[in-house]
Amino acid sequence: SIDSNSTLTVLDCGAGVGRVATMLDEYVPKACQRIEYVAVEPLSCRHSQIKDALSGFEKEIIVESVSAIPDKYTEACNIAILCNVLHEIPISQWFEVLGAILYRRTDDGFLLVCEDQAMPGGELPNQAGFLIPSAAEIEQLFGCPGECKSHISEQEKNKDRLTCIEIPKSKAQLTQQGVIAVVKSIGERSLNKIRAMRESGDESSGKVGRLYAYYCQLHINSIFALEELTAGSVSAAKRN
Repeated sequence: SIDSNSTLTVLDCGAGVGRVATMLDEYVPKACQRIEYVAVEPLSCRHSQIKDALSGFEKEIIVESVSAIPDKYTEACNIAILCNVLHEIPISQWFEVLGAILYRRTDDGFLLVCEDQAMPGGELPNQAGFLIPSAAEIEQLFGCPGECKSHISEQEKNKDRLTCIEIPKSKAQLTQQGVIAVVKSIGERSLNKIRAMRESGDESSGKVGRLYAYYCQLHINSIFALEELTAGSVSAAKRN
């Protein structure tokens, strides 16, 4: 537990312009205000904006990659956060990057993975395109189905869209085969959604059309991602 005599170490992966840092002041109890904040943001042009968002934490560090985090933070972070970031990481790097993030947490620490399950607009963050696993698929990705806490927005505007999964390090088991299995699951789930929407014949709103387009794109992206992962596995097998 964290008290006034302890320091809470937060690893913010894909820190963007520092929104998580801003929220820490508002939502973390005053008894836990001794915070060491470690931000990973690949775009150096955003670092000044992150610094502007910081509010006198115990220590503040900003780096461009997980590998650049100082060694003192190995197995030292109480909380690691991926807020709308997982889908931006190239699928070929999920195993390496997520494994490195897990390695930075304390034994009793946890990872928070937050994603929008129905983005209102598409993105092309990498060659394969965006991939957004469901809450259940995130648990599957980290090899701990049923062992995580799921927080799903109940606000009418974002109902069933905004998800936050709390993954304890002690339960996480990340594997390359697990990554491939989740990509397959995303492909099957999105195809089932497409079929269901076609069979319903509901064309009553633009929202339905956007959601249909979203699942079509998600399904196509899963095909590209699976091809990329399969090609990588074949190449690795040949080298060995």
